[in-house]
Amino acid sequence: MVWEIERHPECLFVSGAVDRSQDPAWREKLEAYCRETPPDKRVVDMSNVRFFASTAAKTLISVAQEVEADGRRLRVLASLPVLQTLNLLGAKSWVEITSAPKPNPKPGEKPSNFRARGAQVE
Repeated sequence: MVWEIERHPECLFVSGAVDRSQDPAWREKLEAYCRETPPDKRVVDMSNVRFFASTAAKTLISVAQEVEADGRRLRVLASLPVLQTLNLLGAKSWVEITSAPKPNPKPGEKPSNFRARGAQVE
């Protein structure tokens, strides 16, 4: 399965399918992001994730528990598959989850339905 994870100033942007085969890389990138980002700025945008394995969700919860010691929860913008998996595992105890019913554009890119101000609609 294909997945993509990119660090941007405003978030850690994850897209595609996060399955069991990505667990080591997922943990490494998530831990590095949390280590290098101030606690009040930690946001993981998973609004473009279409599959989220339970093992990957457990990794997210584990990292969230580790960083919660600084008094801030990890914030996750969750697509429906991510939201369902995290809810099944009771992640709300350690992760601040916000539902993202529509995928967010990748930081720095315009949304696909972007229309310049004043543009005519045909």
